[in-house]
Amino acid sequence: MMPAALDNILGQIQALHYEISTESRLVRVGLKDEQNLESIIAKFPLLTNRETVSDLKQAVLAAKTPDEKERLTRVYLYCLGHYIHKSLAAMDDEVTTFFSKSVYRWNGEAIPYYELYPRLMKEENFERREQLGQGFVEIHEKANLLLHDILKKDIEILSTEFGYGGYIDYCRDKKKLDYAKLAESLTESLKRTQPVYEKAMGAFVSEHLDKPFGKLWRVHIPYLLQMKSFDRFFPKENLFTRLNASLQKMGIDFKNYPNIHLDLEERPKKNPRACCFTSKVPEEIHLILKPTGGLKDYETFLHEGGHALHYGNTDKNLSYEYRELSRSYALSETYAFLLQNITLNTAWLETEGVPSELSQKIRRERVLIDLFMYRRYIGKFLAEFEFFSQGNLKDSSVYSRTLEKTTGFVYEPSAYLNDMDGEFYSMDYLRAWIAEAQLENHMQKTFGASWFGHAKAGEFLIDLWKRGEREEPESMLSRFAYKPFDVSYLEKRFEELQ
Repeated sequence: MMPAALDNILGQIQALHYEISTESRLVRVGLKDEQNLESIIAKFPLLTNRETVSDLKQAVLAAKTPDEKERLTRVYLYCLGHYIHKSLAAMDDEVTTFFSKSVYRWNGEAIPYYELYPRLMKEENFERREQLGQGFVEIHEKANLLLHDILKKDIEILSTEFGYGGYIDYCRDKKKLDYAKLAESLTESLKRTQPVYEKAMGAFVSEHLDKPFGKLWRVHIPYLLQMKSFDRFFPKENLFTRLNASLQKMGIDFKNYPNIHLDLEERPKKNPRACCFTSKVPEEIHLILKPTGGLKDYETFLHEGGHALHYGNTDKNLSYEYRELSRSYALSETYAFLLQNITLNTAWLETEGVPSELSQKIRRERVLIDLFMYRRYIGKFLAEFEFFSQGNLKDSSVYSRTLEKTTGFVYEPSAYLNDMDGEFYSMDYLRAWIAEAQLENHMQKTFGASWFGHAKAGEFLIDLWKRGEREEPESMLSRFAYKPFDVSYLEKRFEELQ
């Protein structure tokens, strides 16, 4: 492939990415009801035709250096993804619009789908939470007809047109991971953390729900994990002011980043799941949060802030492939979890006005919640791995059975496709949790237990962020002598619950 042709492809990728990001963001934040990615993708035929994908594949095979091969592979994978997406775009638009317009009619109310989760977080009555939860079942069952067809067509294209032996084979090629080996390793981690999890979560559920742990429907989890008894210390009204002031101690100030745009508005149709849109790295980044009040908001802002600062600090002189075309999102999730978990630190909590005794209680509950999330995502990954291994796309029992086993809560089968993030994103999260514990250990050894209050720590992070998406978290941490997928640092944190 000639350099001019590659430059043209890269220029069009940037333009397509920007338009898709903008369209998706407007629907996500409730400023637009209907998503129309199909018409956007149709404007870029060069990126979505078979010939371009084939030419890029040949260029990868002919690459003369490892760097050239890696950059070309990322371009190939992007175009392959959009070649497939062209066939799925209309269905994807349909399902996104379906969720945006869906309402649950309950007790005379018409509750928008994206309001159900925030309502569960705030609803104090056990029976009313279960009634609200029926809204998810009702809407997900309807959405599954579309979600199933999207997934089926995705796998068919990968298999019949590109020779992949299935979905797992494609993800293994893209992310360079041995999923079978990781499944085995994480299953062992589940066994090691099971005793402390059952004891700590049993006591937590009894204290906050006055119910025995086990066989509780997972619709109670949003309320249970809110840590509402500490809300008075974390009002939503001055969330940004306080957290920005905290980050300023590391020399990081969002006000110095005009490229990072904050959307903290509350809108009825705004998706409650916070996110970060990398419309153009590093020039235009959007941090999206729908505040509801409490420590959860502070954690979430810092998490998405980790993404935003990573991309917002990326060196603009890096090649585009290393700024935006990552193989996975595990590295950025590592940085996001690192900032989020500042809220685990009792010293930080005390600087935020939390009494010492309560800061210890918050840390304990936060560590337990992290253990729950860790086990939940292992469950998601193991369920998805088994699901794609057996190949029955209508089998929802794998999901509900595995998640109940790993978390102790009952998961409704109807959520099996909606709760599935593409390309084993569940494993990206798990890698990030493991890597964050290693990186946090390095931060403490290098800058002290209160590393979040030192300018040198901020300089260190900015230097990491400048590297963009050049590497995966495992290779980044190998520079500091940490072994890939070493869960011991994370499990040591969980041992505090003993």
